Formats: sequence, C-alpha cells, structure tokens
Amino acid sequence: MALHGRYTPSQLRHVLAANNKLTSKGNRPIAGNITAPAYYENEHALILDAATDTINPRAQLIQTITDAFQSINGLSPAEKAKKIIIPVAEEQKILGLFPRNHWITLYYDPQTNKATVLDSRPWMVSFLYPTSSMRTQLLDGIKQVYGETKAQGTQFEIRYQGVQHNDIHCGAWTARNIMDLAGARANETCNSIEQQVVAYTKENEASVVQGNTDLAAPRTSCRNVHERAVTPGLWARFLSFIGIHISQDRPIPPNSADPELTSPARAIKGLNAHPVDGLKSRNKAEDGQLQDAAAQIPQNPPVPGRSTQPGDYPIPTSVPSSRLTPF
Repeated sequence: MALHGRYTPSQLRHVLAANNKLTSKGNRPIAGNITAPAYYENEHALILDAATDTINPRAQLIQTITDAFQSINGLSPAEKAKKIIIPVAEEQKILGLFPRNHWITLYYDPQTNKATVLDSRPWMVSFLYPTSSMRTQLLDGIKQVYGETKAQGTQFEIRYQGVQHNDIHCGAWTARNIMDLAGARANETCNSIEQQVVAYTKENEASVVQGNTDLAAPRTSCRNVHERAVTPGLWARFLSFIGIHISQDRPIPPNSADPELTSPARAIKGLNAHPVDGLKSRNKAEDGQLQDAAAQIPQNPPVPGRSTQPGDYPIPTSVPSSRLTPF
C-alpha cells in the first residue's frame, strides 16, 4: 500500500491500525458485510473513523461527522471524557465554485468544550473554505452524545499549521497530527493544539511521510495482511474453468483494520473520499493457455457411478479475466 500520495480513508485507517499504541474498537458497516473500525482509543483519546463534512456521491460510503459520534454514544462517562479526534475530508466548494478534497484534523475536548479544526495548509490557501457544514454536524454529534446544553456552549476555532505546500500530503499530516494529539507516539505525551500548531515546519514533511510508511511497513513487509483474495494460479484457474471451484478467500477477522479490501470489486469501486486506482486485468496469456487446454477435454468425461448423459458436465465458455491486484 503506497503511502507517498494523497491518502484514501483506507490508507488513513491502515496507518492508525498499525500504531500499537492505539486499539481499534467496534465495527462500522460500510457496504454489505464489509466493516471498518468504529473508532480507535488509548488512555487519552477516542479517534473516530474517517468522516466527511458533506453528503457527496463520490464519498457515499464514508460517514458524516454526526454519524461518527454515534459510535461512542453508548460509552461510559469516563470514556466520553476523553478527547475526541476525527479525520475529516473537506469536500465543500470554495466560493460555491471550487470543490476541495483535503484532510483536516477535527479535535474536540469535552473538558473545555472547545472544538478546533487543525489544518496543515497555510492560512492564505484555506481561509476561504466554508466550515458552516462541519460546525453544524459537529454540534449535532456533541448534542447526541453530551446533551443539548453542552452543544450550545461549544467554542469553535480554526488553526493553520502552514506546513503543507502541496495538494498531496494532507493525509500524512493528518495522521501525524492525530497521533501527536492522542499521545500515540513513542513518548506517549499528548500535544495540545497550541503545541501542535508550532511542532513542525514544511521541512519536516518528507520525514512525516516516511514515518507513516515505516510505521505501516511491518504490516506489509512480506504479504499485505489486508489482502482478502489470492490471485489463483494456473492449476486453480484450470479447475475453475472446468467447473471445479476452490475458494481462494482467506478468513476475514471481525476487527480488521482495513476492511475495504475484503471484496475485490465492490469495495474499491466507490469507497473513498479521494480517487483510487482501478483493478487491472492480468495473465491474459495464461487465459489463452487455459482455453487451449480445455478444448482438448472431452465434453462428458466418465465418472464411476455417475451418468454420462449429455449435459451432465457443462463446460464454461469463458473465463473471467478480472482479478484482484494486491496492494
């Protein structure tokens, strides 16, 4: 899984799940039987699953900010007292004309009843972005978890770090901000918003991007543990061609940190707030070999104790050529 470009929700979850100082909790349905962790937690914070500040057809399988709060509504008062952190995809249009695809960190401290949008971009680039939808959804979420009185008294502010001078690495910065604010780094010390705003400069971007890659690397060093289907070999595909189907799927753990990959085609199709690469056809030469081999097989091979009447052993006329390409 490449972590040097613009993050998808899947990649953001991948980085958070790789952090051994965070524990994934619950399951949130995404599509059919596919789920994502409802939130991550440690002793300092609750990190809710990725959300969007708008209802967007391109991101229909990513929850709203209000929906994100529903996952913690049943927690104990002690758990609800922790800091709430949400990676949010900004997808409103600037001046009603220019759509934005940008990750920010939404931070809420129930103790001070103060919410902060932490944006890695400079003020000059982001100050025109409308945050009214984000604020409305946040207050609705606070209301359902902490009550209407608390929601009415919530303070809301925006802070700009000015460390990201491109359109690519917002996801990497958001993941780092989340881990720093939650105390999920090596020193296990939570940064305040004031500390986080000045903790980095633009010169730190390469190390932040590489740090996330190194963090997630043990999970994909030999085989991507999020892979849910194995590209079948020549023998397995031959058996499938003649009507003998052997499952290549691996068991899916209920607390999987990166559930989108559990379905080869459906899950990747419209899952993310940012574009993802499509699946590619593979092994076309092998497909031709299979069909040549199948042409030499009798239409009704005799089987002891079974009828050999025509039609007992139909031979498929084509072989699917679309297969899951492992990330």
